[in-house]
Amino acid sequence: MNGDELYTAGKQISGIDVHISYRIIQLFSEGLYSSPNKAIEELVTNSFDAGANNVHVVISPDLLTKGAAIVVLDDGFGMNVEGLKQHWVIGVSNKREGSTRTPKGRSQIGKFGIGKLATYVLAKRLTHVSKCDGKFYSTSIDYANIPTGENGGIYTEKKVSLPLRELTEAQAEAVVSPWLKGDKSGYSAMKLFGAKAKKSWTVAVMSELKDMSTNIQRGRLRFVLATAMPLRDDFKLFLNGDEVIPSKLDAKRIKRWDLGKTLKKLPKPAPNEDELEVTEKTDEPPESFDRFGLTHKQLGRVTGYAEIFEDLLTTGKSAETGRSHGFFVYVRERLINIDDEYFGIDKNLLRHGTFARFRAVIHIDRLDEELRSSREAIREGVLFNLARDFLKGMFNHARVALEAHDEGQKPGTHAAQRFAESPASLTRLPLLGLVESALKGKCSPRYTNYPQGLDKKGKEALLEDLQTRAQSTEGFVKEVQLVELSQDQGIAVLDIQSGTLQINMLHPFVAYFLDEYEDKQKSLPLELLAISEVLMEAHLYGLGLDEALVRDLMTQRDQLLRYLARSSGKRSARLIAQAIEDAVTDKSNLELELVASFDSMGFSAVPLGGPGKPDGKAEANLSGRDGKPERYAVSLEAKSKEKDGAVVRNEDVKVSTIRRHRDDYGCEHALVVGPDFATKKGDGAALIQEIKDDRQKSGKTITLVRVVDFAKLVRIVPLKRINLSQLREFFNQCISPDESKAWIDKMAAETREKPKFKELLETIAEEQEEQPGAAVEYAAIVAGLRRGRTIKMEKQEVIDLCRALARLAPEYVTALDNSVELNQRPDKVLQAIGAAIRAYPENEQN
Repeated sequence: MNGDELYTAGKQISGIDVHISYRIIQLFSEGLYSSPNKAIEELVTNSFDAGANNVHVVISPDLLTKGAAIVVLDDGFGMNVEGLKQHWVIGVSNKREGSTRTPKGRSQIGKFGIGKLATYVLAKRLTHVSKCDGKFYSTSIDYANIPTGENGGIYTEKKVSLPLRELTEAQAEAVVSPWLKGDKSGYSAMKLFGAKAKKSWTVAVMSELKDMSTNIQRGRLRFVLATAMPLRDDFKLFLNGDEVIPSKLDAKRIKRWDLGKTLKKLPKPAPNEDELEVTEKTDEPPESFDRFGLTHKQLGRVTGYAEIFEDLLTTGKSAETGRSHGFFVYVRERLINIDDEYFGIDKNLLRHGTFARFRAVIHIDRLDEELRSSREAIREGVLFNLARDFLKGMFNHARVALEAHDEGQKPGTHAAQRFAESPASLTRLPLLGLVESALKGKCSPRYTNYPQGLDKKGKEALLEDLQTRAQSTEGFVKEVQLVELSQDQGIAVLDIQSGTLQINMLHPFVAYFLDEYEDKQKSLPLELLAISEVLMEAHLYGLGLDEALVRDLMTQRDQLLRYLARSSGKRSARLIAQAIEDAVTDKSNLELELVASFDSMGFSAVPLGGPGKPDGKAEANLSGRDGKPERYAVSLEAKSKEKDGAVVRNEDVKVSTIRRHRDDYGCEHALVVGPDFATKKGDGAALIQEIKDDRQKSGKTITLVRVVDFAKLVRIVPLKRINLSQLREFFNQCISPDESKAWIDKMAAETREKPKFKELLETIAEEQEEQPGAAVEYAAIVAGLRRGRTIKMEKQEVIDLCRALARLAPEYVTALDNSVELNQRPDKVLQAIGAAIRAYPENEQN
């Protein structure tokens, strides 16, 4: 067959007028079908809708050669003259007319009539050869002949006429024979000529291929076809002769739930039990997940199942070609989110460690009403939001079960084994020496706990036991626990007697990445880091260093870990304030930015979240009086709304829950941030009264503040040099959002003495010149100000000013717990601070 015979074979009997502009084809195909795999899938979809029992996709071995083609053959209902004409009516489809099912009882997938335009991204020509009612027809479109829209737009009066040709059986066989030859099952399934030939069929040929066709990866295409297309008893799919069969997961499954059968109600935010009716199709086989389902008034009948697995589904060979985890949402038996495992849900709401071991296959046919033309995206609206809430409810149910399963597994096994297998000189002997020194009163380690108050015999017995364990294969670490200690403690503590390594969940380095660490597959690095911190302290003491030096070194290292973990990074107070305003409609981001805001204001703040926990905790570590530290803590609660400016309902505030979070985490205050609150009348007044009653009974506080006002507070803290003691007044004095606003506005309006930033920066620079490469301690700055500039300033005032500098110009100034450092000349820092202040909405320069 010569190259043109595909387009010219047979006799032209009429033409098909196609009314479309080249620009429309570009918009539909390039905009909707950027993936070459999706373009092929569209043709397979047409075959399914045509009632095909078998579909065979044949791709030339070398797509760069002349004559290479991508071909889709099916044995569905072929197209006669009228069928081919109807097929090329753009943007209109009669597939759904009268009945939404084919004569074979299938749900129709296509409904827009534009799927064939997907082929434009792969080929310059699309040809159909079809058998129907014992006759053979063909038609071919050359996209180069499509007229351009007027003035580059999409409108045109011109039409392109496609030749509609009738072929003899011999001519039809000659045309399609190149794609019928092979000894694999796909070729034998598509017998189109001779004895026992299919009564009807269609062959779609993409020829004169474009560059995008070379992006086709056959492994990825196989995954797309296996996952996205309906796979059922009366529908078989082949790729280059081989049957496309869904790959079975090799991962060990922990549990599976079938909707309506073993899963009859879902946790929030899914619709509650009263809104979901368990329904059963008794004509379905008992093992079919479609037999049982949950029916919702708006979502319709939802069927499917959820599974959790022992190991991650995101690794191995399957990750190279397609995914095995997440949500698989089907509409009319076709997957609509093949490349979006989250189905549009913010991934921060779905813990990665759990989500990577979770799989849900869900059928929601009612979403067909909201499908966009690409059938890969859904219009956002009521149904879409309900579907997402339904999916989040399924995930939350699975997450609780997975956490319960993991809690039953002995934690830290791998870390303990590695510790035990390490050289004794690096692990067990330093710890043994440390405990022996501690029992003699020579040191007081912070990262290792040992029994206190032992008499001589008790000490000897303990050391004998440790010496025995040091020589055994057991070692000193038996288990690892994630424990909420306190924010000012180190990253871990080893109880040497029990062999329990406690990792501090409230340490910023752990708290900011807790989602990763709770995944047992990813927790090993953290466990090993925690063990190394314990051992480092032991090694430093083992070197005979002075205890003050050991503590200083461990403190410096701990500060580094804390600084690296901070979410605010090098953002100024103004940028952090803007970020929290921008996050008002995003719960997950609002929680994170709330924590970052407190960190910016000088608190030691960490994210928490999860059932029974506040969204974060912030500690104020004040210098104290009479040698006793004064500190207070605030539990943080973020209340977002989907629409900007919406009001947080009183029932969403839940004073009892906030009170429990505050008290469980040892906080004196609780702050609730939201876009706005209903606190004016009726129930709102009752809410304020409930908070007042709690304050009277407990002596502790709950403060409501609007996001916009809280953002203003974050901005003015460095401008007005508001310290942690003054911020305590905010929590003590304010309950309602209006009281919070009034307090913040009052602070913003106050006139403050112009800070001595210039003198302070010059003193820091001078001290740095004397000790290059070292941060300047605050005590040295106090002395330098008095010595060189006769400026008397208390240490806390110096600390507050340095922290204000760091919030205004974080790229130039770094203020740590005990020291500060500059990485620019004082005059450059002053210029940056001036520019920053001028950019503030408050535009205060005092």
